Amino acid sequence: MVKIKQIDIDECIDGNVIAEDVRMEGINIPIVIRNSIINDYIKSKLINYNIKSIQVIQDINALETDNYKQQMRFVKEYKDLVLQVKLMFNNAVNGKSIIEDDLVKLTNRVLSNSEVVSKVIEVIDIMRNHDEYTYTHSINVALYAMFIGKWMNLNEEEIKILIHAGILHDIGKIKIPLTILNKPDILTEKEFARIKEHSNDGYNFCKASTWLHSEVKEAVLSHHEREDGSGYPRGLKKEQISVYSKIIAIADVYDALTSERVYKPRQTPFDTFKHMIREGYQKYDIGILNTFLDYISFYYVGSKVRLSDNRVGEIIFIHPHNIIYPTIKVDDEYFEVNNCNQIKIVEFVQ
Repeated sequence: MVKIKQIDIDECIDGNVIAEDVRMEGINIPIVIRNSIINDYIKSKLINYNIKSIQVIQDINALETDNYKQQMRFVKEYKDLVLQVKLMFNNAVNGKSIIEDDLVKLTNRVLSNSEVVSKVIEVIDIMRNHDEYTYTHSINVALYAMFIGKWMNLNEEEIKILIHAGILHDIGKIKIPLTILNKPDILTEKEFARIKEHSNDGYNFCKASTWLHSEVKEAVLSHHEREDGSGYPRGLKKEQISVYSKIIAIADVYDALTSERVYKPRQTPFDTFKHMIREGYQKYDIGILNTFLDYISFYYVGSKVRLSDNRVGEIIFIHPHNIIYPTIKVDDEYFEVNNCNQIKIVEFVQ
């Protein structure tokens, strides 16, 4: 059992581990997340944000054991979730309908991890496998969509609809040849047109399951629609697109960009933040996008990263209003990754 103590900021010393997310009064987004290690830089930021006291962990050994057990538990759980999706999709290939009880059980297992956001994101990052992409992507989108729903204060039934939709959003791809899905070169116009048919194919497959919520079917059909009408298959705009479809769209794009495929390298989360912010005002619901980016960015604090100058550092702070430029600590040096110093994050390291 991890022991926790409340202390004044003035009492903080280097090496203290924060026990709970630290939030500014009136703002629900954390400025420093749990398990962050206190140093002079973080302490000064907390003082600047007028934080008077924080909870710290007293038994670091117990924390490390607890973190390791939690990570290993979810690694095992994640592998099994992916396997269950694979079995479901393989059954679909063989002409079998989705079994309601199977999807409900899978959804409840995903939902049971809604409180361990940092561990889930960490495991998603280390378990990416482009050979099993369709299945891992389906679980990842379900997890990200669940978190977005939670951060938007949706109720449990609404979040379950999101998880259903995340799991099934790409089920239409079972009809597309792997030679197209995994083609390392640029797709021909005909091949891309075939890819785009997966939304309709998935919707038509889900229609047979009369018990499946209509919003799930709609999200399967519409997760590639965009706010400006540039999406497919119907070219819907703004309020014509359901909230569930908008959430799945953001979760889908984020996971796709941060995943390695045979035809592209993976982007870092921060490059993906830039991409989504750049396209955001045209393509995505701004309110949902901002909620997602505001929250998820802070869960990368504490991550180890390799920089473009080949040094390895740790992300120690992300400013709430400037999430694309984190503060990095390398040895005793602190600096912000930005365009001025021309240092970039190349990859995350374990």
